[in-house]
Parts: sequence; structure tokens; C-alpha cells
Amino acid sequence: MKILLLTITASLLLISPCCKQKLPDYSDLLEQIGNELNAGNLKKVKILTDSLKTIYPEEKRLINKADSFSQIADRIALDFSVTENEADVQLEEKLNGTAGIFIMTSGTIV
Repeated sequence: MKILLLTITASLLLISPCCKQKLPDYSDLLEQIGNELNAGNLKKVKILTDSLKTIYPEEKRLINKADSFSQIADRIALDFSVTENEADVQLEEKLNGTAGIFIMTSGTIV
């Protein structure tokens, strides 16, 4: 009985380190966040930065980097809130609506 208990305990001690979930390397996550940012996948950047902060809450410098990426994604989303096609339509509307109003010839506005 003692041998069986000792064998089971030894087996559990040997197996438990193998079952421990390995944390992803944060340098890989940072690289992935940078790649997603460059690709314009801003929602993915936000998800990855939130994950990074959740996985490594004690890494203050890492959290600062993640916050920077998140803020960059927010800023890009604000600056480019319309699609390329929507921007083209808006430009055409503005140009068609104001064409010829501020043309100056010899000091007079035509």
C-alpha cells in the first residue's frame, strides 16, 4: 500500500510540471501587435494589448508599451474614421460645391 501511494505521488510530481501552461513570450506578442498595427487591424491591436496586460499584469514597462500601442490604434481610428471611398466621395462633394468660388483674376474674385 505504501509503495502504491509513493508511486502515485511520484507520478503526480513528475507529471505536474508538464501540465503547467506555458505563458506566451511577450516579445512575440509585441511583434504581433506591431504587425497588426502596420496592417491596419486596429481592433486586433486592442484585443492583443488587453490580452498582454491580462497575462503579464506585473510587467509595468510591458504594460506601458501595450498602452502606447492601444493609444496609437485609438488615435489612428479617430484620424481615419472614414474609408477611402467615403473620403473620395466627401472630397468630390466639397470640390464640386466650391469650384470656381474663390478664383482670383487680376485681384478680383470671380
